[in-house]
Amino acid sequence: MDRGDRADDNAEHLYRYLMKTGQADNAYFVLEADSPDWARLSAEGFRLLEFRSREHIAALINARFLISSHADNSSVARRARISAI
Repeated sequence: MDRGDRADDNAEHLYRYLMKTGQADNAYFVLEADSPDWARLSAEGFRLLEFRSREHIAALINARFLISSHADNSSVARRARISAI
């Protein structure tokens, strides 16, 4: 993920690279559903998860890696709290 409310940063470009090289099979891009970038990324084939949705939380619980160009405290702390449960 980049930021929860918008894309167009390093994580978007990394995800695009993973798609191009066939390595995005188990990767998701996290974004708020009302973001102006949602439709653009969806049309491009990004596997999107809505930020803070049940699916997003489930993905966090099961994730091997959490990659973000903006790994702020809320993203990192949420992952730590979920992992501790």
